[in-house]
Amino acid sequence: MFTLTSRHIAATVVCTLATGALLSAPVATAQTTDDPSADKITLLNITDYHGRISASRPSTVAFADTIETLRAEAGADSSLLLSAGDNVGGSLFASAFREDQPTIDVLNALGLASSAVGNHEFDRGVEDFQGRIEPAADWDYLAANVTVDGVPMKEYSLHEAGGLTVGVIGVVTEETPTLVSPSGMVGVEFSDPVDAVNRVAARLTDGDDANGEADILVAEYHEGGPAAGSIEVARAESEVFDDIVTRTAGSVDAIFTGHSHHVFAWEGERPAAAGTGLTGSVDRAVDVVPGGSLGSLTGSLGGPVAEYPATRPVLQAGSYGGHIGRVTLDVDSETREVIGFTQENVAVPSSADGADLSNPVVADVKQIVDATLAEAEVVGGQPVGTVTGDITTAYSGDSRDDRLSESALGNLVGQFLKDAVADRGGADIGFMNSGGLRAELFNDPADQDGNITLAEANEVLPFANTLVTLSLTGEQVRNVLEQQWQPAGSSRPFLALGTSDNITWTFDPTRPAGDRITSVTIDGAPLDPAADYRVAAASFLAAGGDNFTEFAEGTDVRDTGLVDSEAWPAYLAEHLSEGIAPDFARSAVAASNLPGTVQAGQEYSFTLSDLDLTSLGAPTTESATVELGGASLGTFDAVAGIDDVTFGPAAHVTPLDGRVDITVTIPAGTPAGESALTITTDTGTVITVPVTVGAAALTPAG
Repeated sequence: MFTLTSRHIAATVVCTLATGALLSAPVATAQTTDDPSADKITLLNITDYHGRISASRPSTVAFADTIETLRAEAGADSSLLLSAGDNVGGSLFASAFREDQPTIDVLNALGLASSAVGNHEFDRGVEDFQGRIEPAADWDYLAANVTVDGVPMKEYSLHEAGGLTVGVIGVVTEETPTLVSPSGMVGVEFSDPVDAVNRVAARLTDGDDANGEADILVAEYHEGGPAAGSIEVARAESEVFDDIVTRTAGSVDAIFTGHSHHVFAWEGERPAAAGTGLTGSVDRAVDVVPGGSLGSLTGSLGGPVAEYPATRPVLQAGSYGGHIGRVTLDVDSETREVIGFTQENVAVPSSADGADLSNPVVADVKQIVDATLAEAEVVGGQPVGTVTGDITTAYSGDSRDDRLSESALGNLVGQFLKDAVADRGGADIGFMNSGGLRAELFNDPADQDGNITLAEANEVLPFANTLVTLSLTGEQVRNVLEQQWQPAGSSRPFLALGTSDNITWTFDPTRPAGDRITSVTIDGAPLDPAADYRVAAASFLAAGGDNFTEFAEGTDVRDTGLVDSEAWPAYLAEHLSEGIAPDFARSAVAASNLPGTVQAGQEYSFTLSDLDLTSLGAPTTESATVELGGASLGTFDAVAGIDDVTFGPAAHVTPLDGRVDITVTIPAGTPAGESALTITTDTGTVITVPVTVGAAALTPAG
């Protein structure tokens, strides 16, 4: 005989019924319970830590102190520290220069219990993960939706907390093959993460002790939602996130997410058949079929009915150790069902001031950090470059790394890629993926010997990609620009490319997919669809990473032998004395009603939008001057603020900042043929719009 709890029956119903619920849906209760007899389990969660060994922004010691404080509040025996993945990779120099061993040491010291595998754990390939990272970690790395040469990776781990068994299931984004170098992932297969969680959840709640059982189930998804004000909006914007929230088995009590670097703590509804409130025992298994019954039971199902929430926590703790997610589950001491929960994201202080160094764990972390930073300062403290102003990624509010938007730093790195290969066959265009920019170039006026150190340079491009050149036709270049709009279901709907300063383009976000790019110019000349262009990119992007699959169709692919982590500091060093000034010119602007064929003497009106970058220090466009063939056609005042007029509200994936409405008359006597309108803003953006000037109409004789 075995005990059939409400969780076991619920799992059977969820996995067997296609529609409807044979048993009653869970009773909706308040999010929290005041039941003093309830057991409490506290789940502390981090995600996307990315080797943040640092004295500030935030402090690694403060990170450890916050975790220990929360653990003490919960009771060490009633809490678990978990992670949603990307613990390493894309790391600060202090961790990266020692292949992330300092980060692994810190997380070992903190007693990380288990973690989902993140895509960045595969940055150097599956062999590196299994041969270097996984053996060094004292915690369990979980990837229930991954097989290597047909062999499943570890799917779940079981932990005792507060007298209960907590089952943790880990999965990684199905997009991983597009996010890492394909050459290191031969033989690795990824499946649907929600299906994998549900399969393992069913196993851990089927009443068979031989294949593992758990009282509490936790899903760690290295996949996340978009920035949004509510769970409803986030679900509407992301099919992947909607799938996680709505389709994860009701037997899962808490959902932690990651990957998208956002901070949220929401309630998500459990599937209708998630709980039954039934407890009792039977002496045989029960098969549940649609439209059927439970059959005759020789045991009893008349035990106490547990009321537990119809909702569950869905939480993401941002990135870089800036927040610790905390979910406290109230668990009925008899039925072992969750009857309430609280959740929050706890901010980590920027500095270690006030950290409790009498705590042996915090003291241990401080020793690791101090030794690592001291060594990193010697190795990485030498100045390699100077910037005369902050050069940063795009910002969304106070948050860096807005990958949906063009940035000053992305364009600088795009230019670096083009320039760096000049003596290795050369390139016409440089492209940089926004996700590869992991830190900023900040101006420190007090540092007279160069305000960018080797460590700071390395932190911008920490992945040690090789620099690759390849040939794309003009049509393929256009396709690359179109692929900034990501495939349906991607964790981010758009990924803005950084580019060298000689390519500009216009787009119309209201046009259908594949037809949004409305003009492209290179070195001021229209893109020739049939011509070949030499392109420079990091090996990750050149292999088709981030869903830019058009790169993988390129020809004459050459590895230049340069590594970005070496070539990039050398590039900055070329400007050590005079410094690099931030360039806030845009490569891309949204355009409406662009003229194609024009006639001398005729008037034409069009609008350019999204004129302003959101990188730190970027100015607001105030005016734009229009020329045709060197002749000025006028200067026009720009309109500051979000443009939701030209294309309608929410036409693009990000707000369109700033616009200029232009009306010009093509001068009489303008020669017929190919020409271009050149629009130059006072912030340095230069957009060239190819036009064809029609032949003048003949004047009738007589």
